[in-house]
Amino acid sequence: MHEAMKACLDIKKETDTLLRSEYGQLTARQYLILAAISEHGESASLTEVARDNRLSTQAARTFVNRLGERGYLTVVGSQTGDKRKIVIRLTEAGEGIVSACPESHLDIDHKLVREQLNAVMANADRFFEAWACSSR
Repeated sequence: MHEAMKACLDIKKETDTLLRSEYGQLTARQYLILAAISEHGESASLTEVARDNRLSTQAARTFVNRLGERGYLTVVGSQTGDKRKIVIRLTEAGEGIVSACPESHLDIDHKLVREQLNAVMANADRFFEAWACSSR
């Protein structure tokens, strides 16, 4: 299982390195935050961004704040009057990053990544099956 986890971290590190070489201090997770907002159209709620990125709203807010400080997005008040609902919009700079960085531009060997992820999932399945059997 440790090897599978290390493989996932290696993939993340390679992706972060590619993004940083092209776009400065942008990480893969930060790019995915920007892409999630873009996929929702003109704006997205913090809850939508968190859900799309499999994050808690608290964790998503940390990414949103950092990206806002860098000028990639803006946080606007609620459009429905509910102060708990935070609406996020990409700035021109944020839109530029999303449009300039389509998946095909990342130069990642998608077949290799798929193979690595399949191996990770197979190892995870074996780990959880063994764990479930040992806890009985």
